[in-house]
Amino acid sequence: MKSDAFFALVKNMRTWQKRYFRNRDNEALKRSKELEKQVDALIDATRNPSLFD
Repeated sequence: MKSDAFFALVKNMRTWQKRYFRNRDNEALKRSKELEKQVDALIDATRNPSLFD
């Protein structure tokens, strides 16, 4: 993944997190958790690259 796409994903995650903390909306919480998992997976993949990727 290119850095611009990663930064866009993180920005989207932060937007949903802010929306959740502003409104305590369940949909915003669900979406922010999904995005957090994606960001965490990308960070882990960068730290521990697979031999077959």
